[in-house]
Amino acid sequence: MEFEDTPLFDWLKKNRLFLLVLLLGILAMAANERFGPSLRNGKLTESWSLFQTVTNGLILDENLASTLQLAREDDRIFPWVVFGATKAALLQNSTMALATLKPELEALSTGDAANWKIASPEGPVPLASFLLQRVAEREAGGSKVFHNPEPQGSHVKFVVSDSLETSYEFTVGLFEDSAPGSSAVFLAAVEAGSFNGMALESFAGRTLKLKGLGAETSPPLERDFGYFHLAGAVSMIPKPSVPGEQEVDAIQILLEDNSFADGQATVFGVITEGFAELKTAITGADPEITFSVTSAAIL
Repeated sequence: MEFEDTPLFDWLKKNRLFLLVLLLGILAMAANERFGPSLRNGKLTESWSLFQTVTNGLILDENLASTLQLAREDDRIFPWVVFGATKAALLQNSTMALATLKPELEALSTGDAANWKIASPEGPVPLASFLLQRVAEREAGGSKVFHNPEPQGSHVKFVVSDSLETSYEFTVGLFEDSAPGSSAVFLAAVEAGSFNGMALESFAGRTLKLKGLGAETSPPLERDFGYFHLAGAVSMIPKPSVPGEQEVDAIQILLEDNSFADGQATVFGVITEGFAELKTAITGADPEITFSVTSAAIL
């Protein structure tokens, strides 16, 4: 008997369309398993690069409309561009920019971005709704309302000395409830003495970078109920060109507000004492004067 005369051949003939669809499905799953992660990572990198491009070039009263149009091409970054631009517009009291951003916030407050939240004294609230409330307050003649709550976690005292042997002290309080992973890595570095002797690197007098974190892997990006990158905040540092990951060996201290850093890196603490003195010393020092950590200890 030839194969064409067997029941199996007849069954294959009758079900050839089903088998073709099944084969294509198996091939599709195999391709996704093989190439999917690299493709997704590639798209994330493209999104990150676009975000850096549009935010670095944004001037609120000059190119906000064109910046939003460019960012609108990528659903991953568009909400964050709107949120960051709104916060910057509120801080700069830019009425023109707020008029452009308000309808964008209203649209985001009812979409998927409504699930993105920020910490507040009343608990986690949708970031879009929070910003809309701040816009309404500004329209009513109120002032900006951005603040991080008092940290309820551990406190760490830093002693910093400059190259002229003048010492400065400041205390960092931690948000251990909302950023437990980052707080744990930071406290472990303090206990190990890893920050002692490390230089404070200043970037245009806006941000300080402190090496010595010593994490084995990228600290978790804890931003679902995060805090604002305001002056005095202490946070992780996003890895360049690697969206969603943070540097393993350094933290940053913000000397000025940075609206577009919100959501990019975990704010795990804030300076509760000594911030004004530290900022004045660093921003007013001659360029050749260096600053380094003498000691860091958990109180």
